[in-house]
Amino acid sequence: MTSPAPLPGLGPLGTRIWHAAPFLERVPPEAAGRDARAGAIQKRRAEDHLCLLCGGQARAAIIARPRGSWPGPYWVDLCWACYTGVLAES
Repeated sequence: MTSPAPLPGLGPLGTRIWHAAPFLERVPPEAAGRDARAGAIQKRRAEDHLCLLCGGQARAAIIARPRGSWPGPYWVDLCWACYTGVLAES
């Protein structure tokens, strides 16, 4: 029997975020606001990062805002295949 993902509703991504949280890069406060978010995401996508799920070259960047006692928000970098898979699952 498998245990549920530590972050319900996110499947494998939730499990990865849970385990990677101490190492994930925090989103700077100036990039977390609604007005600055699009520019910050575009800038992040242009940088060299690896996909959190498969380790491939990340082409998508999302801002994860965990609930509860987790500090945040965090950058979650994903390759396009994993990004579209996460979107399809949610």
